[in-house]
Amino acid sequence: MPLPLVLAGPILRRADPGRVCIWLATSEKISVRGEVFADPNGNGSQSQDPIGTSDPDLGGRETSVRLGDHLFVHLLEVKPPKNGQFPRDTLLGYDVTVETDNLAGLKLLEGKYSIAYDGLELPSFFLPSELRTLAHGSCRKPHAGYMEDEGPTEDRLAVADRIIAKAPGALDKRPAMLFLTGDQIYADDVGLPLMPALMKLGQEITGWQESIPELENLADIPLSQRGKALEAANSGFTSGESENHLLTFGEYAAMYLAVWGGTEVGLTDWGDIQDLFPHMDDEETAKHKSIYDEQFLYTKKFAGTLPKVRRALANTPTYMIFDDHDVTDDWNLNRRWYRHVSDSACGRRVVSNALAAYWAFQGWGNYPEGISSRLIDAISNHVCGKLQDGNAAERFDRRLWNKRGWGYTVPFNPPTMVLDTRTQREFDSNRGPARLMDRYGLGWLQTAWADLKQQPEYSREKDLPLIIVSPSPVYGFEPVEFMQKFLVRFSIKRPAEVDFESWIGNREGFGALMHVLTSRIDPSWCLFLSGDVHYSFTNRAEFVSNGKTLKVWQATSSPLHGKGVA
Repeated sequence: MPLPLVLAGPILRRADPGRVCIWLATSEKISVRGEVFADPNGNGSQSQDPIGTSDPDLGGRETSVRLGDHLFVHLLEVKPPKNGQFPRDTLLGYDVTVETDNLAGLKLLEGKYSIAYDGLELPSFFLPSELRTLAHGSCRKPHAGYMEDEGPTEDRLAVADRIIAKAPGALDKRPAMLFLTGDQIYADDVGLPLMPALMKLGQEITGWQESIPELENLADIPLSQRGKALEAANSGFTSGESENHLLTFGEYAAMYLAVWGGTEVGLTDWGDIQDLFPHMDDEETAKHKSIYDEQFLYTKKFAGTLPKVRRALANTPTYMIFDDHDVTDDWNLNRRWYRHVSDSACGRRVVSNALAAYWAFQGWGNYPEGISSRLIDAISNHVCGKLQDGNAAERFDRRLWNKRGWGYTVPFNPPTMVLDTRTQREFDSNRGPARLMDRYGLGWLQTAWADLKQQPEYSREKDLPLIIVSPSPVYGFEPVEFMQKFLVRFSIKRPAEVDFESWIGNREGFGALMHVLTSRIDPSWCLFLSGDVHYSFTNRAEFVSNGKTLKVWQATSSPLHGKGVA
């Protein structure tokens, strides 16, 4: 079956008064153009002139990168003419043209897979003058969940779609933006029904079976045996659920295509999956069949909600940041973990593949100018070169491992600062909990805040509030964090077993962050948005430093799809 032209998207990746970023992936090298319209009720380019375009001749930008034989990612930066701004508090629409077909011609505005809401001819969004409504969530594991009266739980990201669908024209009722605060995929823990399909799709889109240094031929590794293979290769990974760990760039990319809803990835039947396991006796067969059956129920329900998820992502400016499961569990847990993986050719390559896929599917749209052309070239040259070793492979690993700081800002009122708490860690000891942001990360916070304050809409504000997205809660749930500290301190559990990597786990790191907020940034109040811990809670606190008091609120999301406590 041939791959569809549009593999994923369009996703409305970033929107501010000066530009709108639209992302999509295609299976062929084609021309793509984006346009923004003042009226989403019109019929797009057929009946009205755009108020912004990605056409480079008119100030926009259209960037496409080849990442495989049948994988091309595109970022369209749509800008108003003459360095103007898009209107605020007004419902806007946009259209995307692929070669000669717009969204209507691509059949994306009708039927089950329509990305437009009833009563509107185009996907829509708005730019708020004052941010009052937003959505956020984290942790989407396709094969996890629990049973409700009506059956398996759905992907809660579809709730955003239902909220918008009730009244797409009511700007006070639909989210102005969506923050996905980590673990958008579970690379280290892939379900049995999905893993064979991802392996197959990964090879189809990249055009080769990638080989990983120090690992045997991946095709020869039986299903649910990758954890043992990673251990034998001395990768340094510590995930406790690594039996079906993504390894190649193609597999990571295939996972994103599956969870963003643009490509229907068929689930593998049990009859077709048995031969992929090592030899099993009757008891082992029954055990794996039971696991498969449960995972199949949840994954099928997850897949059924993907058209709604795709529509929500197409109609809401979406901002993303990674956490550990987007790469591997416990990523950069402590200095010992970091050094072990960085010293392993196998570990380095898998982490590099994960970060390359993160850039392509998540990071690029957050802050396009923050990604150097040398990094993009290093990724494209390696994944298209189809070689395990060599200069391109060495540059690929080096560029991605040396890339520190994937954070960015979102300039609305109040402004939002999104933290990278994984690649900017600082280690005070080999095994102890890390500072989640080093001095360079804290320096970035101050510089980014100073740049924000220079913008005209903020320069007049004396008491400016601040939203901070941190994948790990800054103000955590004290009983759980105390128990984690107790178990690790008295050697009852290893840090990786209890995810002992909270902000307060390293009090110096927590204090340094709060000192910067109170003494250097000094917002009128601060809201932290987080996920990661698989249970939801809210906190309210005051932090006092050098005579200054900062009022803070912590809002933590339970899993969008998985087991957790709300």
